[in-house]
Amino acid sequence: MGVLDELEAIKDPRAQAVVALTLDGYSHDEIRELVDVTTVRAVEGLLYRWRTKAKQNRKGDSDDQ
Repeated sequence: MGVLDELEAIKDPRAQAVVALTLDGYSHDEIRELVDVTTVRAVEGLLYRWRTKAKQNRKGDSDDQ
């Protein structure tokens, strides 16, 4: 699965933006301002939940083979 496929799989537009901006090299504080979330911790939480879900999806894909 490529990067664009990963981004398209994210249903939450805010999380999608956070992941895309992270991949583009923006800092968590810059992302906080651009996406209009309250804290850097909220940005970190969005990324954590995305990573956790992506890992689970990849594990599920490998179990199917």
